[in-house]
Amino acid sequence: MMGRRKGAQGQFFYAFALDKAVPPDHLVRQIDGILDLSWVSKELLPYYSRDCELCPLKPQCCPKTPSRKVTRDLNEEARDLARALMGTPEFAKSRDERKKVEMRFAHLKTHHRFERLRLRGLSGARDEFHLTAIVQNLKTLAGHAWRPPPNVQAACVV
Repeated sequence: MMGRRKGAQGQFFYAFALDKAVPPDHLVRQIDGILDLSWVSKELLPYYSRDCELCPLKPQCCPKTPSRKVTRDLNEEARDLARALMGTPEFAKSRDERKKVEMRFAHLKTHHRFERLRLRGLSGARDEFHLTAIVQNLKTLAGHAWRPPPNVQAACVV
């Protein structure tokens, strides 16, 4: 059913703490206690640093907290993938096809008063949508098939 959402939406952003997610008896914690991988952090420090104390921008970024908390949206990986595909011809074709479909729905809403479904159940919604789509297709067909009558005065001039 189209319209306003009745229930609450899920949380848009989330915070994730690895220490809280990994159980104390997990194998990764045992390996971490034996294997020293601190050299990896030192190697990657110029590229990705979680330590705000070393950053020269800490006084402007997070002056009252020990570190900055950066939240990431649950769907950010999908957005990253979409951003990577944005310049491709396939993305342009997909965008154009989505626009055509969205324009059809906008037309249904504005010209056919398809703001909400009036029939109940999935089959009622499907039937109502099909009837509305048939009307829309008939209007399009009539627009392509209809020809204006010939100019009678121009035909009679001798």
